[in-house]
Amino acid sequence: MYGLLKGLIPILLCLFFYGLRMFGAADIKLFSIISSYFNIIFCLRVMALSVMIGAFFSIVKMIYNRNFFIRFRYFAEYIKAIMVTKRPLRYYDRKRQGEEGVIPFVVCISLAVVICMGG
Repeated sequence: MYGLLKGLIPILLCLFFYGLRMFGAADIKLFSIISSYFNIIFCLRVMALSVMIGAFFSIVKMIYNRNFFIRFRYFAEYIKAIMVTKRPLRYYDRKRQGEEGVIPFVVCISLAVVICMGG
């Protein structure tokens, strides 16, 4: 029962990001497993570090694809749309945008776990 409760916390924390299509269901499940196996503090560290690693990978991908300014303009328009509508909107629509803004976040999570474990 205790492991179930520990695994439920990351799900609740990440539901908002899932609704915006910033995290996938598999990413949230992986965070839940990490929290169940280790503890919530370790999981929170992994979450924070994986987001930082993901940001780094995203910047590298944008530079490689030469769409750095296009992606940042899209982000600025997204923020403006949220301010106008005053409600959260989906950040990413895979049907409309394809794989342009997608990174394999499970790699970021895995690297974060290895780093947080100390090696």
